[in-house]
Amino acid sequence: MWLARKRAGAASAESTADVKQPRVLSRRHTPVGAPPLAALDASLFKAGAEDSCLDGFVRSGIYSLVVAAGRPGGDRSLRVASFCTGSASDFVALDSIAKHCRTQGIRLDFDWQFFVEINQAKRAWISKVLAAKRACACIFDDATKVATNKRKCFVHDDACDIPDTLDLLIGGFSCKDFSRARTSQRQQGASALSSAVSPGGTAQTFWGIIDFIKLCSVEIVILENVDDITDKLHDKGYNEIMSALGQMNYDVHTWVMNAADYGLPQSRTRAFIVGITRPSTKYCIPNYGALMVSITKYLKMVVIEPPSLEEILLDESDPLVRNELRRLLAKGEPKGFDQSTLITHCSQWQKLGLRMNMIRPRSQTTESNWFQTLCSRERDIIAYRQHVVGGKKAKGEFTNEQRARLMGTDVNNSISMPAGTTLAASGECVLAPTVMPSMKFWLSILPLTTIKETELEARDRLMLGYESMLLQGWPVNHVDFDEIARGESNHFLQDLSGNALPSTCLAALVLSITFALIDNDVEVASCSSADVKDAVKLLTRSTARSSS
Repeated sequence: MWLARKRAGAASAESTADVKQPRVLSRRHTPVGAPPLAALDASLFKAGAEDSCLDGFVRSGIYSLVVAAGRPGGDRSLRVASFCTGSASDFVALDSIAKHCRTQGIRLDFDWQFFVEINQAKRAWISKVLAAKRACACIFDDATKVATNKRKCFVHDDACDIPDTLDLLIGGFSCKDFSRARTSQRQQGASALSSAVSPGGTAQTFWGIIDFIKLCSVEIVILENVDDITDKLHDKGYNEIMSALGQMNYDVHTWVMNAADYGLPQSRTRAFIVGITRPSTKYCIPNYGALMVSITKYLKMVVIEPPSLEEILLDESDPLVRNELRRLLAKGEPKGFDQSTLITHCSQWQKLGLRMNMIRPRSQTTESNWFQTLCSRERDIIAYRQHVVGGKKAKGEFTNEQRARLMGTDVNNSISMPAGTTLAASGECVLAPTVMPSMKFWLSILPLTTIKETELEARDRLMLGYESMLLQGWPVNHVDFDEIARGESNHFLQDLSGNALPSTCLAALVLSITFALIDNDVEVASCSSADVKDAVKLLTRSTARSSS
């Protein structure tokens, strides 16, 4: 009897233990852990962290969405592929989503099938990233060949098979024919997709993706590009994208997202084109208008303030900073002006009623060893920017907006239109301009910033590629990736960051789609025609005129 009672008691205790934990997690709208953040903390950007800015954003977003939509049930393993996103930012974004979903009792995993990247160095980067997370996937080299028998996998050194079905395809087709930064090719963008080949490669990558989708059943497609794609100048190209996806039975909508709204101190506006199969073979979607409203609603729900640019920079004592300065100083005397650039600079100063070289940069700038590594043209751009923004005011007389604008400028741009830092609309933080592959960004941090009344070390130097990656939300500072990133050249990381997807924007979109799909039945009953019209206004191209 005593043995029977003991066994019964043990079984009872075991069953109680089994039930107790799931009971908490089974409350659909009761998340676990810390509540969502109002702003991302700068500590999440610091080198060697076990928790990255991406982790902080995703964890906060999932918490908010569980409260709003409830916790999805069941097990989900989604088959995913990536086309030409370059830096594997989509991989780290989805990896973070899976990790923090598990914390909330949500079983969502991503089974990566393949990546496509034509650049050899970037293929090697993707391989290192996958290895760091003990993941494996094929890596093909050419988007135009993936749907043919000429494709080559650089992992297995073979023409590996492609899957018959995918749950999610993420693509970053070339933006060169649409981007404002490519003014010489801008007029080409209007008809960039009219043929199989375009000057900037937009047609090759886009039609390569479309050819693959024709062979493989893909449930959800997410395509990222510059927001210029929604300009009136590119109506023809944009309509061809929408038409191509529509003809393959996708319900297509475009969201224009700014990285600054999703925790990153960078003003980077990008268009995300999302296609969901209609009718869906995997999800119950009785009303696509209601689904659109839900996605828009959840994207607003996960908006989070970023830290200020100056708060996320590496310390001056960091080996990366010291080694890059040493390398630049060893290169010797920087180049002077060429004739045409000299004329442009003289003309720009004359518009202010001044002669070139009459105005020098601030003493804090000229005394920096980094300043000695700049060429004459770059030094003159800094002098011009500081004069136009700050004039003859002393440091203590600057407004917050002036301090923000004086904090950084891209010396690789023309003197007539340098891209520089700005003050966020909230007035609480400084934002970097859109990170570009060729960016050479000069930082000028005053001894005391009044943006957040934080004591900071005065410093003038060039921003590093490592820091540009952080501006994209790429967790190079995480313990899993810090050593890998530090082993790459500064030039490579800058190029990588300029072409990367903002990881938090992609994470926000994937999370919003996921939770909207499970909440769609609820939304059908409560979604009014006014809600749909409001969402349409948010998603139309007329809202996408802001500068990148």
